[in-house]
Amino acid sequence: MNNTNPVVSPVFVTDKELAVILGLKLQTLRNYRSMKKGPPFCKLERSIRYSIADAIEWMQKGRVETN
Repeated sequence: MNNTNPVVSPVFVTDKELAVILGLKLQTLRNYRSMKKGPPFCKLERSIRYSIADAIEWMQKGRVETN
């Protein structure tokens, strides 16, 4: 039997990690959060976490179709 562990992507990431994923400056993402303009987030006491699925959905809402 093969006992290798598959690589699993995290479901939630920090604001620093999400800024890198989205190609945004960290401060831009934080500004979006304070203006309630950015992707949905979870706040656990003083920690902020973003769902990758929510961030992808947020990005797709801004998608513009071209010919």
